[in-house]
Amino acid sequence: MAARSNEEQQPTTETIVTPSRPRSRVPFGHLIVNEKWIGTELANAVTGCVRIVYEDSTGIIDFHTSSDTGVVYVSETDLVSGNTYKRKLVKLRKATTVRGIVLAEKTPMSSQHFPALQRFAVFDIGLVLIPVSNQTEAGQLLCQMVITESKPQGNPFKQKRVKSPVDQNLLVTIQAIPSLGEVKANALLERFHSIRGICNASMQELSSVVGRSIAQNVKDFFNRLPP
Repeated sequence: MAARSNEEQQPTTETIVTPSRPRSRVPFGHLIVNEKWIGTELANAVTGCVRIVYEDSTGIIDFHTSSDTGVVYVSETDLVSGNTYKRKLVKLRKATTVRGIVLAEKTPMSSQHFPALQRFAVFDIGLVLIPVSNQTEAGQLLCQMVITESKPQGNPFKQKRVKSPVDQNLLVTIQAIPSLGEVKANALLERFHSIRGICNASMQELSSVVGRSIAQNVKDFFNRLPP
């Protein structure tokens, strides 16, 4: 089936209607969106900042921010209703063609369930987990990921060789932390090697790399599990 465009979409956004092709390349500056998101708050949030492609055959993936990055969205309802999201996340982890990122709604209603998700997604199966307060914030984050990956430093064909290269998808995720630029994001990954390593780092360890103020932002952003 062919992809469908959103009739309510703002005219400033260029929506590209293409057949859904498994493992197709995602052009820089584009976001592939499962068509179930048409007309939602999240779709409205990305309207105008990136070029949107709606497809109906993305499987468990809700969004592709690049050819090798797949994003799954866990809603407030998913969290409150129990562990039904686990099977989906396991499939995401087992995917060999994409690196998985999970966006999860952490709200006053779902916050008590968030630690269980964090423990499973980050510590048990090793996915990148980013909390968001609502769909608008999630849309803004997706835009930032697409834009960052579209820059020369996010393009592996334009990137200069560096002594110790880091995973570009992890770098994009880390740069979503407030006040954290590319240089300090690289420094964190060079020091701690992974999202889990950063989550486990102490305030003192983080401060030695990025300074106390940004270290606090890092701790707040990932909301590390209590001991």
